[in-house]
Amino acid sequence: MRHNDYLLDKHYFKKVTALFDKGPKKPQKIIVVEHAVINSLSFMNYLCDHYQVFFIPKPKSIDQKVLKYLSKKCTVLAASRRELKGPNAINILRKVMGQETFSIIDIGGYFAPKLSEIQEHFKGQLF
Repeated sequence: MRHNDYLLDKHYFKKVTALFDKGPKKPQKIIVVEHAVINSLSFMNYLCDHYQVFFIPKPKSIDQKVLKYLSKKCTVLAASRRELKGPNAINILRKVMGQETFSIIDIGGYFAPKLSEIQEHFKGQLF
């Protein structure tokens, strides 16, 4: 796979994830809704090296080579936007996160409709 020269480096990603680490505990898991494209690889690699990552690829931007690569680095979840804004969203998160601390990186607002409910249900777990 060819990487573009302009991709951000690990020093930038460290600044981003430092926001997660400001609380009393560091998140153990991160759920990421992101494009499965070559430009996402540097960030996803960084996350996978520092957290247990659960990846939800955005269906309209999936490069199959990138998805295959990421499936070896993290857990790929087959959850749609419709599922995550529906009544089963909490159950999906509970199954994946259990009692562990976690953060959500959501490109596209998949979790936005249920954010208040997620925050209430996962008090003390969600960073």
